Amino acid sequence: MDEAYIEFSDADSVALQLARFDNLVVLRTLSKAWGLAGTRCGAVIGNEGIIELLGRLVPPYAFSTPSSDRVLQSLSRVGESNARKLVAETIAERERVRNALRDLPCVTRVWPSDANFLLVKFASLGDVSKLLAQNHVLVRAFADSPLLANCARITIGTIEQNDQLLKALDDQSGSRS
Repeated sequence: MDEAYIEFSDADSVALQLARFDNLVVLRTLSKAWGLAGTRCGAVIGNEGIIELLGRLVPPYAFSTPSSDRVLQSLSRVGESNARKLVAETIAERERVRNALRDLPCVTRVWPSDANFLLVKFASLGDVSKLLAQNHVLVRAFADSPLLANCARITIGTIEQNDQLLKALDDQSGSRS
């Protein structure tokens, strides 16, 4: 089970079910909430036999010293406090952005999220993508995916970045009135 975004959710980790399912493997990462995407560090949680088998596959010295130092720094008391603060800010900002997006005429749906991004359906993704690009706002458009027609993934950024997104979309909505 991929729990890359678990810190952004109120849900319990399925790792609590390890005693019930000996084939359960939980993947965690320090890339998202901990801000360590460049280090490629995470964890595999599972029963002893699975972990032992995976341990045989890991090459020796798979991690550089600077990466190890950065991970240890992030897992310190101060690092953990900083990560918790960032997660709380991101969750609050995610809800603010979600509520603002739902009020825009160009938006037809905003799905609930337990991550640091939102999935948003627009009336016309093409128009919105052009507008956002002109305003130097990048989103992940799913133009080639029929099941996600007119949808984009919007990562929650800083308040300033999110305000830039909302202003661009609000200006577009206002110009069509």
